[in-house]
Amino acid sequence: METNNKINIKNLFVVAGAYTSYTIGAGFASGNEVLQFFGSWGIPYAFLAAIFGLIFNAYFCASAYRAGQGNDFAKSRDVYTYYGGKVIGWIFDIFVVIFVLLIFLTMFAGAGSTISQATGVNQYVGSILIGVISALVVFGGLKVVENVLGYAGIVIIILIVIFGIITLVSPNADPSQADTVTGLVADGKIWQADMFGMLGLPSSLNSWWIEGLCYAGVCLVVCVPFIVSLGKSTKSPGEAVFAGIFSGIFFYIGAFLVIIVLLFNGNGLVEAGADEMKPIPTLAAVTQLAPALTWLFVIVLIAGIFTTITGYLWLLTDRVFGSTPTTKSRIFTAVLMIVGVAVGGILPFSQIINILWPLSGFVGILLGIFMLIKDITKWGAKSDAALQKKAE
Repeated sequence: METNNKINIKNLFVVAGAYTSYTIGAGFASGNEVLQFFGSWGIPYAFLAAIFGLIFNAYFCASAYRAGQGNDFAKSRDVYTYYGGKVIGWIFDIFVVIFVLLIFLTMFAGAGSTISQATGVNQYVGSILIGVISALVVFGGLKVVENVLGYAGIVIIILIVIFGIITLVSPNADPSQADTVTGLVADGKIWQADMFGMLGLPSSLNSWWIEGLCYAGVCLVVCVPFIVSLGKSTKSPGEAVFAGIFSGIFFYIGAFLVIIVLLFNGNGLVEAGADEMKPIPTLAAVTQLAPALTWLFVIVLIAGIFTTITGYLWLLTDRVFGSTPTTKSRIFTAVLMIVGVAVGGILPFSQIINILWPLSGFVGILLGIFMLIKDITKWGAKSDAALQKKAE
């Protein structure tokens, strides 16, 4: 019984940090995701949507960690069959492979856009730099990926916390600038995620709480294989559950602070006379807030992009070759990196997020429903077994 109740606090932080690193990518750190799903609703709905997302995110992570701990999946993608059955699981698997590949390419666009906006250099410079480093990490296998992402995630959160505090105490930041953001949304200059519009339904059905649930779905659908693999590092059911709670809290601490940075510095998100927002909203907000700290935030952005490209490189390689590094898997990783640099470097970053992320959120919600059904079924079966044993 002691083993079942054992919880290693350090392990909780590493696992939650790895999840946070994996999930905080170009879309999050650049502010595009947070602005379109949360910030575009203004105060207080942006924060309410984030709270709603945190609750579901923590549950999804806890469920997947427990699945990874309690089941010996031959490959991490087998978790889709575990939750949805053979046919539904296969559909989820195919969708995620296609979607992860598209997001993977988008991350290279984010790398190029970030470094280009900050330095003025060609967009391909950032894409190549991040791609090479990420490939080298993936060459080391799952444990190397987990450790690098785990500690990088903690550093990213610390730096985001620093910028959030600077925003709260800076005279240049003002909560009333949130009205600027909602006005720009109404003018069509800042996009708002729209799951219903993507499905051909009336956009009027959209609301802040649906956006919160949808974003939790985004985080889920592309992360489940990686979360399941992380779950193998947890030593007990209780540790898996607490790792899920820590993962949700870690990630949404960052989300809350990015919301604050964006809304309190909303005047800097769109150039005067421009038709749309700047490609990297957080960088634009920090430049208005504290120009001298722009380079420090560029480090945050690059770290976020690096961790997600690394995670997706691992996921795509694992999908084909499994978790153990081989010569063939390393060649495959290198080819993916080259394709990412070549294709991703020219993609329109913000527009792709506005199109792909709501669709991913919808699929993530469906997957979450299957997870809930599976968990309820397992809980019911255990309860029945316990009652039967007690009766005997």
